[in-house]
Amino acid sequence: MITKITNINLGIFKDFNWDEELGNNTEFEKINIIYGRNYSGKTTLSRIVRALETKSISEKYENPKFKLEFNNNTPITQNDYVSNNLPIRVFNEDFVRENLSFPYNDDGNIKSFALLGKQNVEIQNEIDNITKELGNEDDDKLTGKYKERKEKQDLFNEDKNSYDNAYNDLQSKLTNGARAIGGGVRSYNRNNLSQDIKIVLEKGYEHINDITAQKLNNLLNEKQKETIDCCSKLNFDFQNLSNQVKSVVEKKVGNSEKIEELVKNAELNRWVEQGKEIQKGRSVCAFCGNIISDERWKALDKHFDEEYQKLDKSITDKQTLIDSERIRIEKIFEIEKDNFYSSFENALNELLVTADSLKRKIDTCFNSLKSQLEKKQKSMLEDVEFICPDDFSAEIDSFIDSLNSLINENNEYSKQIAEKQNEAKQLLRLHEVYKYCETIDYKKLEQNLISLEKKKNETQTELDSIEKFISEKELKIQELKSQMSNEKEGAKKINDYLSHFFDVTHLSLDIENEENPLAEKQIVFSIIRDGKKAFNLSEGECHIIAFCYFMAKLDEIKELKPIIWIDDPICSLDDNHICSVYSLIHTELRTKDVYEQLFISTHNLEFFKYIKGLIYDEKKALYLIIERDEKIAKISKMPKHMKIYATEFNYLFKQIYDCAYFKKSIPSDKDLNVFYNFGNNARKFLEIFLYYEYPDMFGKTKDEQAMRERRKMFFGEEFETVFTRHYTNNYSHGNIERAACPFNDEECKKLSIIILDKIKQHNETQYNALCKSIGIEENVDSCISNSSGSV
Repeated sequence: MITKITNINLGIFKDFNWDEELGNNTEFEKINIIYGRNYSGKTTLSRIVRALETKSISEKYENPKFKLEFNNNTPITQNDYVSNNLPIRVFNEDFVRENLSFPYNDDGNIKSFALLGKQNVEIQNEIDNITKELGNEDDDKLTGKYKERKEKQDLFNEDKNSYDNAYNDLQSKLTNGARAIGGGVRSYNRNNLSQDIKIVLEKGYEHINDITAQKLNNLLNEKQKETIDCCSKLNFDFQNLSNQVKSVVEKKVGNSEKIEELVKNAELNRWVEQGKEIQKGRSVCAFCGNIISDERWKALDKHFDEEYQKLDKSITDKQTLIDSERIRIEKIFEIEKDNFYSSFENALNELLVTADSLKRKIDTCFNSLKSQLEKKQKSMLEDVEFICPDDFSAEIDSFIDSLNSLINENNEYSKQIAEKQNEAKQLLRLHEVYKYCETIDYKKLEQNLISLEKKKNETQTELDSIEKFISEKELKIQELKSQMSNEKEGAKKINDYLSHFFDVTHLSLDIENEENPLAEKQIVFSIIRDGKKAFNLSEGECHIIAFCYFMAKLDEIKELKPIIWIDDPICSLDDNHICSVYSLIHTELRTKDVYEQLFISTHNLEFFKYIKGLIYDEKKALYLIIERDEKIAKISKMPKHMKIYATEFNYLFKQIYDCAYFKKSIPSDKDLNVFYNFGNNARKFLEIFLYYEYPDMFGKTKDEQAMRERRKMFFGEEFETVFTRHYTNNYSHGNIERAACPFNDEECKKLSIIILDKIKQHNETQYNALCKSIGIEENVDSCISNSSGSV
């Protein structure tokens, strides 16, 4: 709410200061009535407030300065008024000129107008600017954004064709590659190949070589093998065997009763021993034919005694044991390579190499043992030193462990061979994919495709931006047209106001079809008089339409409870239309209370009398007057006689009432006007009052005689005699004799009481209404009647 216009230096206001002129306690109220003669500065004042609405002020004002204060303690000045967002609506001559141009056509012809209101003028200008920016959409006359869109569309089509060709070429290569790699199987297509290409081109992918590929192919050709039994532990005790052999080799046979020659010659001893067995039971030697004597046989038996036989047998047994152990050990080397998968070929070959080496160690060891036994057997009567060979038992255990480990791996592999073969298939497929990528130079093709796609997308983005711009602008045009089309309702409301409040049925706003660029949306209005397009509207008719338009436009902001300023809305209107303007304001604004604050300024006293009826509570109203002293305007509080009395009739009644209720015993100089003017005031009041009481006497006699008759009928003969002699003749007209005598204030007071008493007795309701009109709420007390008497 505006509280003050603190300072004004604009137009005919020069250094106006609110507090100096009106007092710092004076503030605008909810309803504010401003009176001022034409050219006193009312419109200038309205323009200050309208600047807050339009965000602009005429450039004709040089260095305008003003300051408005509000109840939120945030002032607005000429420096920051543009940034305000207050809901304000002002009606003045600028509003009429900016919104309805038809009153200002010089040719007298009321032109049709498509834009009803300044907002729509601005809307049309915005539409024109947008349309100009968009350009012409005809194919053979493309301009502006439409031409830019066509050029960008052609460029996009070229980029898209280049990209599509490169894309299709790559897709064709992928299709052919998928067929080759997948062996014609439909389940492997170019989508699968594309996924595999992503894998082989990843940074972490390790490409297999051809040797590994061959192994994987071998794996694919393998069938599931039988489970291989693990090799049992040999529990071979080399140390024990060695000790047994050693005990035999180093065993000594006694030399008593031995044939010395045989003892000395081991070969001869062996030969004899063999011969003894061959010749056993013979007496004649089969070799030499000589007789073998009993003594000789006894000598030989003693030489080859039981101890000797036992040793010989021990040697043979140990040789047999060695051969048995050799056979038992060598069985672990009986490995069938075909029982193992090709995946373990390297490990198996390494193990076989180890086996060969170990077998050689075993042969060396066992041969050494047997050789020493054979030596002992040939020279059993001689001492033989045992040489212990290297122990290989630990290596045998290690070999068995390695072999069993490989067997377990092979057996486990056999359980997972299906999965391994699937992995092999994938690795081989990726191997083929990798080689195919190198064959077609996939990376180069892909990079070229990415480059073409980027170029296409950039062009697409630019095209989309243009499309979006055009779409938004076209949508904006439709929205703006829609806003303009809402003026149909405004026109309907204007016609309602013209008919209902002004009883103007011969004028109306009507829609006229007219060729224009926006014919499908634009609404073209004509002013119609008696069914035909109007010509030569009067200034009053133009003003009525303009004010109705302003009131209709308020509908768009009523919910915000705006500040409304109405400047002289009754310009060039007759009395009937002045009343209609007031009725429209009262009905649509005051009764509905759709405003936060209301300002009405006028130069017309008749309209001023009406708008005082808008005020229900004097505490919420402020009366101001604008006066012009030569070229400078100032704002003052409205004089009491203008503020309080709606008509002269009410004023005259107040003067009589003050005279009747005058309390002082001796009037002061300031009070004398109550009594000195009483004659004229009473005469004029009774002429008006009694005329409406007895209107039938008009014309029967002369006016002065008719008034005497009316007074007699209303007050009686005695009152009329005194009133006519003293007040009509002496006090209401110039009289030298009366002017030379002191004034009789008691007589005036007594006569005024009689007048009030008679009015109350005649029509108490009317009397109370008259009292209320001058601010007297309570009824006149009974002292009036009691004090009345003869004059």
